[in-house]
Amino acid sequence: MWIRKYIAYCVVCLACLDFSCIDRETSVGTGKVLPDKILSISGNNQSGVVGNEAFTDLTVRVLDAANQPVAKVKVEFLVQYGSAFVSDTIATTNFDGFAKTKLTYGQKADTIGIHAIVLGLKGSPVLFSLQSYAADVSRLRAISDTVIVGVVASARKVTVRASDIYNNTVKNTIIKFEAKSGKGSVADVNVVTYSDGIASTLWTLDTLVGTNTLEASIVGKSMTPVVFTATSLPGSAAHLIALAGEKQFGFVVTELPVPLEVAVQDRYGNYLTSTSVQFTSPGRGGGPTFKNRYEYNELIPARTVVTVVLGSKSGANSVLASMSPASPAEFRFNAYLQVLMFVPTSSAGVVNLQWARNLNTNFGSHQIFRSTTAGVTTSSTLLSTITDEAVTSYADSAAITGTQYFYAVYVNFTNGEAFFTNEETITP
Repeated sequence: MWIRKYIAYCVVCLACLDFSCIDRETSVGTGKVLPDKILSISGNNQSGVVGNEAFTDLTVRVLDAANQPVAKVKVEFLVQYGSAFVSDTIATTNFDGFAKTKLTYGQKADTIGIHAIVLGLKGSPVLFSLQSYAADVSRLRAISDTVIVGVVASARKVTVRASDIYNNTVKNTIIKFEAKSGKGSVADVNVVTYSDGIASTLWTLDTLVGTNTLEASIVGKSMTPVVFTATSLPGSAAHLIALAGEKQFGFVVTELPVPLEVAVQDRYGNYLTSTSVQFTSPGRGGGPTFKNRYEYNELIPARTVVTVVLGSKSGANSVLASMSPASPAEFRFNAYLQVLMFVPTSSAGVVNLQWARNLNTNFGSHQIFRSTTAGVTTSSTLLSTITDEAVTSYADSAAITGTQYFYAVYVNFTNGEAFFTNEETITP
């Protein structure tokens, strides 16, 4: 009898027990054993290349208060910041309490934060911190101007940026800068990019005007280089050069036959494309004067042209040409007093010639020329050369009666200059 009562008592007790409290398959809120905490298991603090999948899955584990795994708990994976994507935004824990998702890095090199969330659990949200970095370098573009205008021999900073296919900057890339045309130079040929992908060098332009080109390329990569083109212009005025009209001479108070044309060069010998040369006479009285001054900037080279009128005094006439900041240039012209030939006479077939005495310095000789046609030149018949300045007459005994002759005296000077007197004619 007592045995039957004991068995009945045990049945009643067992009936009172709720076995659902140890059911590990129970979802949140449906069982008496509830999830208590969420833990980070793997995938934190890793890095990878943009556009690729992370090497390690993001994994969490859900446990109850007794640190036993809880299954069928829904875990939400959310991208909090940075460029990334998760394969499963909702993952359910398995029998061992694990839930995971795969992460793919976005196209931007970035710091990434992912939250694994189960509301109400200790440790929620779990933060996964990751870092994505640029892919292999595949692009090079100019940051500074690729078309440059500058003065010859001036230096310009040229800058490029290396990036991957997604335009993320790539550091530690060797960029080669090479001057291709013109005689310019670069300060640094091989430059390593900084963390911002930038590499720079100083490009010094050629000393001659014209076009300069520089190429920037990635060492070890077969890619189209970045091309910089520079047009180098003349520098400031340094030298004044006579293009025409120099080494002339003439008679006092007369115009020189060829106008003076002056161009301006920089220190490297390049002609300036625009000139405004001023002309002055340093002499005190009797110096040259100027007329008909023109600027021809459309010519190559550009020039300033002026007509020089010699002064009233014989001897050296000075002309100063100036254009700041160049030092003035002096041009010298000799002014001569004309030597007059008198009307010849004839007697008994002899032609008698006379001329005024030369009053100019540096006398060399008198040469008497004769021609049967007007326009005596140094190619005409030379009758005599007289080196005595005091002799101012000559008798032409070889003249033929009845023939018209033309005579002129060619006055030579020791500096190599010479001129004819006026021409006279006679028929003996």
